[in-house]
Amino acid sequence: MSDVEGGSAAGPSSPLPELYFEPKLWSPRYGSNFYTAVIESVGVGVGGVDPSAAYYQVKVQWGGKTQTLARRYSEFHTLHQGLRAARAQEPDTANLFPPKTWFASVDPELLETRRLQLGAWLDAVLSRTKENASREDVRTFLGFRR
Repeated sequence: MSDVEGGSAAGPSSPLPELYFEPKLWSPRYGSNFYTAVIESVGVGVGGVDPSAAYYQVKVQWGGKTQTLARRYSEFHTLHQGLRAARAQEPDTANLFPPKTWFASVDPELLETRRLQLGAWLDAVLSRTKENASREDVRTFLGFRR
């Protein structure tokens, strides 16, 4: 699920962002070639299809556009596994990724802790190299379309 302000998601007519700035350094004045992403919140059923599942609200900004995506932990895990398989993560970055739980939990404290851990991991992955920030699987995860 996606919600875009200030224009549509990056499509064929707009350039895809290539360089990532961590949220505290981000400014829309950098233009549409630069982006940032932050996990703003987590909630059960918020912004997603399954009303009983936890969704992380990922806010992505590039140029003057803002898009908020609802992502499940499993989607983060799929991205993490793809990056590991491609050797696109340093061990210290891969170790930031929060482990799976043995059971599905919607405990607010667990979800908030995991939100912070996923945010630190995502920032580390995107900050590591320009190649990571512009990988196709990363772009897809962040809602950028070719």
